[in-house]
Amino acid sequence: MTSLTPFALKLNSLLGVVILIVFLHQMVKANTVLESNDSCTDDDNFLYKDREGKDCKWISEKKVRRKKKLCKKSDILNSCPLSCAKGRNKCPKKFTESKLNNGCAKYKNGLNCDSNHIFTGCTWNTLQCSVHEKYECCESEWLLSTMIPEPCSKPFPEDLPLYESCEPCPIVQPADKCSNEKPENSSNCPQVGLKCNYNFMHVGCNLEELKCMAMEFYTCSEDKVWMLAIADPKPCTPPL
Repeated sequence: MTSLTPFALKLNSLLGVVILIVFLHQMVKANTVLESNDSCTDDDNFLYKDREGKDCKWISEKKVRRKKKLCKKSDILNSCPLSCAKGRNKCPKKFTESKLNNGCAKYKNGLNCDSNHIFTGCTWNTLQCSVHEKYECCESEWLLSTMIPEPCSKPFPEDLPLYESCEPCPIVQPADKCSNEKPENSSNCPQVGLKCNYNFMHVGCNLEELKCMAMEFYTCSEDKVWMLAIADPKPCTPPL
């Protein structure tokens, strides 16, 4: 049996309830587990010619020709492999055995892809759709991180869809008019009356009520500044 090395330990607090999530880190190629490394991440301390602001992010934002020239320098390529990476920047629709066998040479080095979401949280108030598997393209191989949620310490509702597969909520709605990145409250906005909803969560006290609902609502005012309203959903009352 192949042992797995703990990759990350994360505490996720939602509505006062702490969920322990353990990630297991492994290189995936069919059924083979390969030793992992850190060569697919940028060096946060790197500065080109030690000049402030000229970090890996600065390099990634350069125009194609300028970026290509910079990334030919060995110090930049070694320190910013993710920013200098080439290839497809969209994730595969599915991670099949064939897809894993073929590796990710055609994809951008450092590309992160979420796969297989499941419900976690031991009560209706803490239920959320969490990533179960995450793949990262690293040196032409897919690197897999698997989330293993901590078992509930107390009995949970019989109809709670715990550990069942789920579809993640949208990042923003409407997606065709609003940026994926949330604006700052009172910052400038482009169009009077534009409404953008963010921070979607699964809410509901039973399966019939369960749905994705936005928690933050941004509206572009007549002064063309964003005005923020925050939802305060009523918590579910546990059965007596």
